[in-house]
Amino acid sequence: MSKISILSLLFFFSSIISFAQVEKEITPPYNIKTVTFVQNDQNTIPIFRLGDSFEFQFDDLYGTEANYFYTITHCDYDWKPSQLVKNEYLNGFDDQRIQDYSNSLTTLQLYSHYP
Repeated sequence: MSKISILSLLFFFSSIISFAQVEKEITPPYNIKTVTFVQNDQNTIPIFRLGDSFEFQFDDLYGTEANYFYTITHCDYDWKPSQLVKNEYLNGFDDQRIQDYSNSLTTLQLYSHYP
């Protein structure tokens, strides 16, 4: 190989390493289980077209009817927040308290289900 191609390969690999992002994994809370996205009464992968409706569901094992709030953020293909204004991708409001939940009945593990 020529000296120029070796230098260009070295530059290429060093640039890939410098642009690589390190993902930081966050340990999920113990009490939140069965997190799902539901569309047309079926579990689905959380990738939706603009205008599609979906439900976000989860269970809280503490079963204390805790107050949970949600915020929706539109992201681009790199999972970075996009420049869209909220009313361009959201009908209604976010940062709202989830008021619809049901508590477990006749189960060994108490929990609250938030649909």
